[in-house]
Amino acid sequence: MPELPVFAMKKERRELVKLMSIPFKSESNYCQTKVSFVKFVSEMAPLDLLHSLSMLRG
Repeated sequence: MPELPVFAMKKERRELVKLMSIPFKSESNYCQTKVSFVKFVSEMAPLDLLHSLSMLRG
């Protein structure tokens, strides 16, 4: 049985983290918040990632 490729979607994940982090740029713990978003987004399923990204893009 052929194996399907795993889609990392690195560009989309970086964009989602960037969009999610914008409201927190002025916070003192911005770096920790961004690290938390990176971890959260890295564990998202591809469809959830694309859905979230499309919602934030508008």
